[in-house]
Amino acid sequence: MEELATKDLALRVVNVTKRFGNVCANDQVTFDVRTGAWHAIVGENGAGKSTILSIVYGAIRPDRGRISVNGQDVSRSLRSPADAIRLGIGLVTQHYSLVHGMTVLENMVLGHEPGRAGGAVIDWTASEARAAVYAAALGLETRLLRSSVESLSPAAQQKVEIAKALFRGADILLLDEPTATLAPHEAESLLAILHELNDGGATIVVVTHKLREVFDHSDSVTVLRSGKSAGTFQTSNIDRDRIFRLMIGEEFPPAADDGGGERQVVEVSSEREVAVRLSHLSVGRTRGSIPVRDADFAVRAGEIVGFAGVDGNGQTELAEAIVGQRAIATGTVEVEGLSVTSLSIRGRKLAGISYIPANRNRDGLIPSFSIEQNALLGHETDPDWGGGIVLRPRRLREVASDLISTWDVRGADRGGRTAVSSLSGGNQQKVLVGHALASRPKVLVACQPTRGLDIRSAQSVYARLRQEAANGMAVLLFSLDLDEVMDLSDRVIVMFDGALSPPIAKGDVSREVIGRLMTGLMPLTKESE
Repeated sequence: MEELATKDLALRVVNVTKRFGNVCANDQVTFDVRTGAWHAIVGENGAGKSTILSIVYGAIRPDRGRISVNGQDVSRSLRSPADAIRLGIGLVTQHYSLVHGMTVLENMVLGHEPGRAGGAVIDWTASEARAAVYAAALGLETRLLRSSVESLSPAAQQKVEIAKALFRGADILLLDEPTATLAPHEAESLLAILHELNDGGATIVVVTHKLREVFDHSDSVTVLRSGKSAGTFQTSNIDRDRIFRLMIGEEFPPAADDGGGERQVVEVSSEREVAVRLSHLSVGRTRGSIPVRDADFAVRAGEIVGFAGVDGNGQTELAEAIVGQRAIATGTVEVEGLSVTSLSIRGRKLAGISYIPANRNRDGLIPSFSIEQNALLGHETDPDWGGGIVLRPRRLREVASDLISTWDVRGADRGGRTAVSSLSGGNQQKVLVGHALASRPKVLVACQPTRGLDIRSAQSVYARLRQEAANGMAVLLFSLDLDEVMDLSDRVIVMFDGALSPPIAKGDVSREVIGRLMTGLMPLTKESE
């Protein structure tokens, strides 16, 4: 290696190692990032990507290794995020670090308060004007600056995290899966903003599972495998297949639209039993949420119906109404002809509805619980899951072990006693998806099911959803990834401003038409099919 004080390097990481107990998250990781470059970091779930960003940001202290920023060795002085901020480093994590009791504007200003009278008084007028620029660029309405962040959707909260980092004026911006919760046009808007910053001299370091983003936007890429550096390359000098082989040592898997073999498209006819039916269902507005108006559709056994829409157009409210987390104002929900409208969440689960929520840490998992404890959630009284009057530890371990093995949960001990909070975001998502499918539901409401997953893990989820549908399960797929919706679904329903289009058969319209429906440029009528 060259000496650390290299003028044209914004960031240098040299032999950085970090262990958490018996797990080595980073093992002598080494890479350089040129000043003003767009640098991507890729790898499987649990490869150490988020850990290395946290180390560079000062949130985690490495066991050994060296870090330089703009040619200066900061290995000893980089002890906290405050140190990183002073060095011009900003971090946007995939797990939000917003203060829910504060407004969007207060969260953006927090820790970087521009003020009058020598800083004793915050200049809220100047702060709001500056924050509004970043908010507007990210598609956040200016009025939301004065809203509590807890009232926002996960995607909107992610935008606030990004706006907060931009507000602080970072010269080196670290982003961990920044487009994971964004709709296609929102992702493109964000990437365009990052390019403007990059063109202005900012250094961009992005962890992503989307190889399309790597090749479309980055100058260089570092591949991590099992916590180690598998190499750093100019993006123009490496191809997709080689990156994948470096990540896992295998050939690149098929794309989502062929998934290892096409699944026969379900013919929606009276011969197939209706698994779930919504009849004129409406949901009222609560705490800034958008109402859902007159949702009326049926999903048959063995069918995957995808719901496309820009985030914040009622998808979350509709999904929560189906599973019982949100009150229904009018209309009904039926499972195999029986109304579950008046049933509790548990009652609907017993009737055959399972749920993968978009926000796993808020609605799906208890991070401080172990994998086996999370696997038991919803089955506490079922001896087959290790529950009952007295818990059955051996059975609990068997259930957890099966989940870990089936879904290849990295960083977990065989018995499932590892705390979910200690797993990477992608491995937490595997636990969530595995738990939802383990009960073999009749109806699966899946919201962002591949969020945070690496390419191979996402392909596993796609294949499993196809398999379960082939076995008769009905899947309601809510995703902000339009490619995912279009590739997996037999029919697509577009949501805009709380209203739903009629179901559109796969292949009947193009992605461009779906995009126009999503943004209100075309009416959600039968004529729009």
